[in-house]
Amino acid sequence: MKKQSFDKVKQFLQKYPDAKSVEKDFVIRKVVETFYSNIVTQDANGIVTEKTPDEKNTIEDTITSEDNLTAYFDNAKKFYSDYENDSERLFRKKIGRESFIKSLGSNILANFIYALLLLAIFFVAKDQIKTWISSTNPDSRMKTELITKEE
Repeated sequence: MKKQSFDKVKQFLQKYPDAKSVEKDFVIRKVVETFYSNIVTQDANGIVTEKTPDEKNTIEDTITSEDNLTAYFDNAKKFYSDYENDSERLFRKKIGRESFIKSLGSNILANFIYALLLLAIFFVAKDQIKTWISSTNPDSRMKTELITKEE
């Protein structure tokens, strides 16, 4: 495609400053896809032929006409609007009150189990922890011995 055609598409899209970038991208991709799918043909024998330069110019002018660009843009808006609505509907359907309560309950249970596991590890490893602490500081050995004698 010629740069003039891309400039024409760009000027068309500038008329819609509030359009989302995905909608603009959709229009550009559709123009390029339509152009390249129309300039090459393949017959029943598998022989590929390319259009002449005059035919390419005609196809390019037709694809980048105001009406076609408007149709591509409208299709893009409809496609992404439907996509957003369907995604939101599915999200609301999946994430309801039941799923929230189930998720909250499983998180509370997991945290409770984790806390019990930590308590058990610290209880079992109490003597080992005292040894580690006392080996780091000579003064703490005396404190540890005093604490142990008091128990």
